[in-house]
Amino acid sequence: MLSDEEEDEEVSSEEMVSSDHGEEELNCPNQSEFKVHHRSRDVPQQSDEIQHPFNHHPNPPCLPNDLECEAKHEDNGGSLEKRDLARLQYQTNNDLKNGGGTMNHDPSPSTALAACLKKPENHPDKLKSILIKRRGNKSNKNVSFRNILADFVEPVPVNHVNDEECANVLDSYKELCEKLRVRPCQKLVDQLEGLQDSTLKLDTIDLKGTRLDPSHCEALEAVLRVLRAQTLNIEQTQLDDDGAISVFEMIEYYEPITRLIVANNVRLGVRAWLALARLLKRFHRLEYLDVRRTSLDESTMPLLCRVLKLNCTLRVLHLEDNHLSGILTRNLVWGLRTNTLLQDLYLGHNKLTPEDAKLLGSLLVTNRTIRLLDLRNNRLQDTGILFLSSALEEQHAGLQLITVWCNQITANSMSALARALAFHTTLEGVN
Repeated sequence: MLSDEEEDEEVSSEEMVSSDHGEEELNCPNQSEFKVHHRSRDVPQQSDEIQHPFNHHPNPPCLPNDLECEAKHEDNGGSLEKRDLARLQYQTNNDLKNGGGTMNHDPSPSTALAACLKKPENHPDKLKSILIKRRGNKSNKNVSFRNILADFVEPVPVNHVNDEECANVLDSYKELCEKLRVRPCQKLVDQLEGLQDSTLKLDTIDLKGTRLDPSHCEALEAVLRVLRAQTLNIEQTQLDDDGAISVFEMIEYYEPITRLIVANNVRLGVRAWLALARLLKRFHRLEYLDVRRTSLDESTMPLLCRVLKLNCTLRVLHLEDNHLSGILTRNLVWGLRTNTLLQDLYLGHNKLTPEDAKLLGSLLVTNRTIRLLDLRNNRLQDTGILFLSSALEEQHAGLQLITVWCNQITANSMSALARALAFHTTLEGVN
């Protein structure tokens, strides 16, 4: 049993302890911070090892590369922010683990940085120089791009070509082939070697049967910009869209020819026909066009017919062996109905039927400028000849020669054809 004085002392001591706890709770608004504060007192300080909250984390988070070497040097005190300092400490620890971190006479940037990070406030200038050095190592990686326009030559109109370029057209062609890394066309080289420098004119630039890829077509610019010729023959050269576009644009710009042969090139697509239509519309010296067997179809035939309707300067048009029966013949008739310049039209080997002959007959009634109509090797039959004979009787004048052999014709249609010859005033022959 305690005496009354001892009981009073015990109660007073309990009140003092409770009052002490109350003061601490009032001074710490967050109970968890209070506990962390007391727990951190029990952990011994390790001065020899760099402390970082990520050091003992089982899976430390990845840090962005763009923030790995950024140190914010403030104007007032020049101190590093805590967040950047933590990032630098974390990355430096990784560098030391991967590559070793012993100090020597020539310390690596990671080792030197680790030494500065122990007491960053004592080494602000040295820390900044190390960071600049680390950034400089990355800035030494330069990226360079090849100048793809270095060998580009601005096209020069033929009126501005000097005499020296005219005399060395063969050398210019070989030099351009060397730049484009293609072999010069031997057939063209032979023609240029026999060329007289005084005239610089050829009757025909003949490349028939020579394979022309886009690079070979680009090399032709050295010749077409200087040389004048009557005809450019690129028949059966395996032209594709890119090569054909290059050739057509050169002809449009330099105007070196008046006759163009593009026959037997079945790889021409819509892009090539668009370029050809643009050439026919803008180039007013082209009079002859041969597009035999050139993949004309329902998507490309309207491109040609629209230009014909605009009354381009063509006088002769070869369309043989393009399978123009049906809708393609209808498009052609629509394009030529108002054309007043075309004189010779070749439509042989197109499998034309009597219905196609009826459409061509309607064309002859309205178009009186066509002098020659070649319809050989088709399927007109007697019915088709009757349609054409009736159209010739109605035309009276205009057509001079019509060719209709190999069309499955018999004697039944000859009387109607003879009557058309009697009524027509300008028709000179029927083959």
